[in-house]
Amino acid sequence: MQDRLADNYFCDKTGKLKWETVYQLMPPDIERIIAKEYPMLNENEIRLCCLLLFDVSCFDISEILLYTQQSVYSVTHKIKKKAGMEDIIPSLRKMLLRVTY
Repeated sequence: MQDRLADNYFCDKTGKLKWETVYQLMPPDIERIIAKEYPMLNENEIRLCCLLLFDVSCFDISEILLYTQQSVYSVTHKIKKKAGMEDIIPSLRKMLLRVTY
């Protein structure tokens, strides 16, 4: 099986995601901003929000966070419920615009 270039860049030799590398591609302090706005979310839920915010597909999220695709949907539903969001992506985008401008 041939490794994908992204796997070599974003994952260590064990296949674990190098979140620091992914995080460098995102706006500064995005995790902190989401954590401040939604303190009820845990670290993994915040990371999932970051990826959703930037239109990363469910399949890619499952590859990056080492979840099944069904788990991505389940955690997304859990986030919406915990944070009181009707629709997660528009809610995150509104929040980002509100706090950065």
